[in-house]
Amino acid sequence: MSEKVQFQTNVSIDVALKYNDGKEVTGQYGDQVLYTLTDGRVMYVPPIVKKNIDELGIGRGELFTITKAEKKNGTRRTIEWVVATDGSGDRNPQRRAPQPNGHGPDQRRLGAGSAPGNGNGHRPGARYQKAFGIAE
Repeated sequence: MSEKVQFQTNVSIDVALKYNDGKEVTGQYGDQVLYTLTDGRVMYVPPIVKKNIDELGIGRGELFTITKAEKKNGTRRTIEWVVATDGSGDRNPQRRAPQPNGHGPDQRRLGAGSAPGNGNGHRPGARYQKAFGIAE
């Protein structure tokens, strides 16, 4: 069996898809999408990541970054998946440390809801926007 990518919180991982589409699967962690990568590994991600990959137009062989970011909202902690492309065209995936401000070019932030940032359907407050560099 192929090696599975283990996403650690707040660690960016560069990947490139072997095929354009992932396979939707249901398992121990609910609905997920299985992707095979160009380096022979596989990754399981939530469907929201697939949606973002599609929105960014990421194709097979194109290098991009996925980050499983942990966010604090008071005493609550939530997971936000961040998908970003750098447009470099480099085909050799490598691990990369997160950028200091957590943002990069062509980046999508994915929370539980449809509103950017907080995932509860409301626009993020000014303190949140300043802390995470989100412009109105």
